[in-house]
Amino acid sequence: MPAVQTNRATSVTLDKGVLKITPIAKSTPPEAEVLAARLYAMLPRIRITDLLSEIAAWTRFPDCFTHLRTGEAAADPRILMTAVLADGLNLGLTRMASACAIATLGQIAWTADWHIRDETYDLALRHLSIPTSPTNTHPSAAR
Repeated sequence: MPAVQTNRATSVTLDKGVLKITPIAKSTPPEAEVLAARLYAMLPRIRITDLLSEIAAWTRFPDCFTHLRTGEAAADPRILMTAVLADGLNLGLTRMASACAIATLGQIAWTADWHIRDETYDLALRHLSIPTSPTNTHPSAAR
């Protein structure tokens, strides 16, 4: 009989048909926490939009988000990045549109509908993961 059914697993129980899982206790040594804090303090503070823009300039990954019918890149990459960021942050297009001044909800939604799909995300991710890509102009890219 499985441990769950006999209540022998200490972190997992089955009580009246309800599965209960005890959270894992924190196991990071205090020294590692101190080191992590020191390392994070060394990182430069940068806005996510600036980071996204810099990566886009190095890799040209926004070109992967092509129009569903025409195959062309988005006319305004800033609107495309706004839609991608809204998706990545799980903000939603409406909230993103109200938080930014570069585009209307209609512009962001149109760009998302026509340019952002699973296959364009897949292509962009593959493009980002190839450091020797001819479009990758970052100084650390292998040549």
